[in-house]
Amino acid sequence: MLGGVLGIEKDLGLGLFTGALTAAPALDAASRLTGTTGPSVGYSFGYPIGVIVGIAMVSVVVGRAWPGRRDTPALAGTSLTSTTVRVHRDVNLRDVPQWYEQRVRFSYLRRDGKVRVIVPGEDLLAGDEVVAVGMPEVVEEVVAELGERSDRHIAHDRSLVEFTRMTVSNPDLASRSIAELNLPVRFGAVVTRVRRGDLEPLARDDLILEPGDRIAVVVDRGELDAVHRFLGDSDRKASELDVLSLGLGLMLGVALGMITVPLPGGGAFALGPAAGPLIVGMALGAARRTGPIVWSLPAGANTTVRQLGSLLFLAALGLTAGPEVASVLASPTAWRAAALSVVVAGVSAWCRCWPPAGCWTSPPPAPPARWPASSDSPRCWTPRTPGRPTNGSRPPTPPSSPSRWW
Repeated sequence: MLGGVLGIEKDLGLGLFTGALTAAPALDAASRLTGTTGPSVGYSFGYPIGVIVGIAMVSVVVGRAWPGRRDTPALAGTSLTSTTVRVHRDVNLRDVPQWYEQRVRFSYLRRDGKVRVIVPGEDLLAGDEVVAVGMPEVVEEVVAELGERSDRHIAHDRSLVEFTRMTVSNPDLASRSIAELNLPVRFGAVVTRVRRGDLEPLARDDLILEPGDRIAVVVDRGELDAVHRFLGDSDRKASELDVLSLGLGLMLGVALGMITVPLPGGGAFALGPAAGPLIVGMALGAARRTGPIVWSLPAGANTTVRQLGSLLFLAALGLTAGPEVASVLASPTAWRAAALSVVVAGVSAWCRCWPPAGCWTSPPPAPPARWPASSDSPRCWTPRTPGRPTNGSRPPTPPSSPSRWW
């Protein structure tokens, strides 16, 4: 409607609309409906404006705090800490609130002068020393709960227990939770943290592993090699692209896009080769894996594929619409097209999208949303916090533990 008011041709206006939103699937639909190059020209014209407006708005929004009552606390800018606690009373780990709520983990245990890996759910005795790992305020709660802070850090004793970081490259473990690894039972080992991108969250039981994750493990020296073999610990293998899962996902997406749904009045609707893979990708990403096929891509491969795909798409679009875009820029229509693009991008971001980067289907607005917080969001970490049992029973024993280093 606004395009008609400004005197912009319909096919060009459709392209400007899709370009201002950087919506490639919508461009595909517009091109198929009009059968002209107008949508491609409008997209090429509106895309840079949409990106600039998007980056500007995202930069303004993420510079302020927008707290929500149900927001998961942000991990960016936070760091875990580890402290050796001297226990003053006999207590079972399940009776430590911070432990069964998975807000803290215990890794090392010193008893009778010997240091070993703690067994999840075991009894602590008066005089024991344990390493508590978690956010600083939670660790302080544990110190007050169990006894006092020790003047020595038993994690420095590597005579019998080893701390190491390992890469999850075993494809059988991808998209499995920390609890499913069952390291305490298999090897007497405890996971302390997971390194993914620039974040190192607490290794909760329900945290799902992805290919290329680096996990910190506290393990008896005698079981170290076995844990290495179990996890894979190969950076090269973890960074390899699974061509089977990628190709199969693309094939399913294209097949979905080819399905045509008849509409009343003789029309028809199809997702097309752009929206089809997008829908299938979201579904497979939520499923994470199907039998032996892992749908998650390693972080490095994911970034490379996205950037390469964007470059190829924009290059092909520029080669197709470049000459006609130049003619539009030299015509009186240029300022009207620019005004329409700015209005569409600005209004759409302000009214529909929180966080605003979600309304752009192209990556450029996303990096500014991460820069101020040095975060990998919107990749979400949404842990489940189990409640305290009300029937008098003890909660199930979780295995792992995160730390500053141990």
